[in-house]
Amino acid sequence: MQNRLLFICIPFIFACAHLKEARQAYNQSDYQRTIRLCRTYVERDSTDADAWLLLSQTYLELAPGGQYAKTCKNKILKLEKRKAFREKGKD
Repeated sequence: MQNRLLFICIPFIFACAHLKEARQAYNQSDYQRTIRLCRTYVERDSTDADAWLLLSQTYLELAPGGQYAKTCKNKILKLEKRKAFREKGKD
């Protein structure tokens, strides 16, 4: 389930303007820079699912199945659940 979420959401990462520099670093396989930039973004806004998603994908590139990637995926899932709950409450 969690892996499926990543692969479904990956195309949406590239639509987010505020992550432009981090996306460029990722595309150049500069994963350490990508991590540094994404961590800066999530420190500013811990609800930024796009930054968490790019961070998770970067960790997966460095260490498939590693704990950091799992932690990021869990954060994304929590954010999505909160979003769904808020949207359901608007009905």
